[in-house]
Amino acid sequence: MDYTQVFDNFTRLYRPYIKYVTPILEHYDLHTGQWLVLKDIGQHDQTTLVDISKRRFIEKPTTRKILKALIEKDYVCMTPGEDKRKKLLSLTSEGQHVHHEVKNQIATVQAELISKSKCKDGELETVVSVLDKLYQELKGGL
Repeated sequence: MDYTQVFDNFTRLYRPYIKYVTPILEHYDLHTGQWLVLKDIGQHDQTTLVDISKRRFIEKPTTRKILKALIEKDYVCMTPGEDKRKKLLSLTSEGQHVHHEVKNQIATVQAELISKSKCKDGELETVVSVLDKLYQELKGGL
């Protein structure tokens, strides 16, 4: 097998998928990067900028810029940690609402897409497993 097909197909899927979910994000005045950081905070309450940067593989200045926008939208709040140099990030009540709504709407769109594609559960489980293995390998090398 030509292994480049795996990565070519992944990257070919990425842009159309982003365009597919963008209207949902735009309704909440979010772009993709902001949604991924908001989602990360929703999954890891009381997290830090450094932790988000590491988990999302984005530079700290980029994370800082995204967080500034999310704080201005009142989706995220920052509180001092035990170590005063660390700022802990959490979703505000509005941020929790937006996180819940966007997550559910995207899940609906994803379910519809999977249904239309007629992919079987076993096929999807294999894809998820392979992508996770590749991610773990890349993560270990970075």
